[in-house]
Amino acid sequence: MKGYIFFIIGILCIFLFSCISTQHKEIDGIWTLIWEDEFKGNKIDSSKWTFDRGNGFMSKNEWISGWGNDELEYYTDRPENAYVRNNLLTIRAIKETYKGKAGEQEQTFHYTSARLKTKELFSKLYGRFEFRARLPEGKGLWSALWLMPDNDQYGTWAASGEIDILETKGSIPTEVSSAIHFGAEWPGNKSSGEKYTFPKEERISSFHIYTLEWEPGELRWYVDGNLYSTLNRWYTRRGTYPAPFNRKFHILMNLAVGGHFDGNPDETTPFPAQMQIDYVRVYELTGRPYRFPEKPPEEIPPEPRPREARPVLEDGNEVYNNSYTLDDPGVKDNAGIPGTAYWIFLHLPEFGGDGALSLEELSGTRFARIDVTKTGNQPYSLQLIQRVPLIKGHRYKASFIAKAKGNRGIQVKINGDEDNSWVTYSNVETINLTDMLTTYEFTFGMEYKTDVEARFEFNVGLDYTSVWIGNVRLDDITGE
Repeated sequence: MKGYIFFIIGILCIFLFSCISTQHKEIDGIWTLIWEDEFKGNKIDSSKWTFDRGNGFMSKNEWISGWGNDELEYYTDRPENAYVRNNLLTIRAIKETYKGKAGEQEQTFHYTSARLKTKELFSKLYGRFEFRARLPEGKGLWSALWLMPDNDQYGTWAASGEIDILETKGSIPTEVSSAIHFGAEWPGNKSSGEKYTFPKEERISSFHIYTLEWEPGELRWYVDGNLYSTLNRWYTRRGTYPAPFNRKFHILMNLAVGGHFDGNPDETTPFPAQMQIDYVRVYELTGRPYRFPEKPPEEIPPEPRPREARPVLEDGNEVYNNSYTLDDPGVKDNAGIPGTAYWIFLHLPEFGGDGALSLEELSGTRFARIDVTKTGNQPYSLQLIQRVPLIKGHRYKASFIAKAKGNRGIQVKINGDEDNSWVTYSNVETINLTDMLTTYEFTFGMEYKTDVEARFEFNVGLDYTSVWIGNVRLDDITGE
C-alpha cells in the first residue's frame, strides 16, 4: 500500500510539474508562445542575444557619444556586467575606471554596464512581449526594455519608430513609463507615452511583469496584468498608417547610467546596481485574427478649457508678457532681469550651454536678445521658454518676430515637460534666421491630453551667433 501511495504521489508531482512548466505556453486561449528565454543554465544564450559595446554610435561621419542621450556608461560583454545565475539574467552597472574606445579614440569611463539585443537573431512583427523583471533604485539608474526596427526603412531615428515597453527613473522607484517614438528623423521626431504608478508599497525593485500587446494600429501596455496605456495615433513622413509600426522589431534590454532621462548619479546612488530578468516571452496571436488597422480620424473633438488653465489674454494671445515689460514678484517664472515675468531663460551646464539674456528695443518693439557664450552640444543647451496651456483637440497658430546677428538656425517647438515625457506637441520647426527682422509662424493640432503647462521653447544652442526674439504669440484657431 505504501508503495502504491508513493506511486500516486509521483504521478501527481509529474502532472503538476508538467502543468507548471507549460502553463505559460498559452494565454487566454488566444496567445501562443513562439520564443522565450527562461535563463536556465550558467551562461547567456548566444543563439538569442548579442551585445552592444561602447558608449555611442556613428551617424554618417560623426561620432555620437552617450548613445545620443549623454549617458555615462560604457557597455561591455564581460561577465562582470552581464551573467546568468540561479535562473536569472543580471545586468550589472559598476562604478569603476574603465578604458574603452569612443569612435577611434580610447577614453576613460567611470561606469560600465551591459546592453543585450536580439538583432539578427530574432525579430517579430506584432505579438505579445512579456518580461518579468526587478529593477534598481537610485538617481541616474535608467532601466529599459524596448523594441527597435530591424532596418531604417522609413528613415533614421525616429522616422522608423521605437517602442519602449518599459523605462524607469531610479530616482522615482514607484513609477514606470512606456512610450513610442515616430514622425520624422531627429529633430523632427515625436513621441507619445504614459506612466504607471504602483499601488501603495510596491516598487520597481520587486519582481513585476511588464507586457506589450502589439497589433496592427494599436499598442497596449500592462503592468502585472493591469492595462494602463493604449496608443493608436502615430505617423511617419515616408509611409502610410500604420507605418512605422508595421515592420519587424527586435528586443533590447539595458541598464544605463546617467543621461537625459533621470540625470546623472549622485552620492546616494548605490553601486554596483543590478537589473534582473526572470524571463522574456514572445507570443503569437492564434485565437483570433489580428485587428484591422483603422487610422484614427485626423480631427480630435476639442475638449473644453479646464479651470486650471490660466486665462487667455483679451487679444487672444496665450503668451503672457510678449512685450517684455512686466515685473510680477508673484510669478514663479522669471528670467532674472526686469521686464521678464513669465519667461524662463535656461542655460544648461550639463549640455555645455551658457549665455546672457538682455532686452533691446528695435523698430519700436522690445526684443529678448540672447548672446551665446557657450554653444553646448544640443540645440536645447540654451533656451528661452514660456509655459502655455494647450487643450486636446484644439488647433493653434504660433508666431514671432526674430533675427540674428548673422545667418543661423534655431529650433522652435511646443512640448511637454519631464512629467509629460518631453512629448513634442507641435512639429519641431527649424527656423533659419537672417540679420533682418522677419515674422515666422506655424500651425499644429493638439493631439495629446491637455497640458496646461506646455513649454513654448526657443532653442538657440550649437551656434555663437546672437539672436533677437519678440512679439511671441500663440493663438487658438480651432474652428477657423
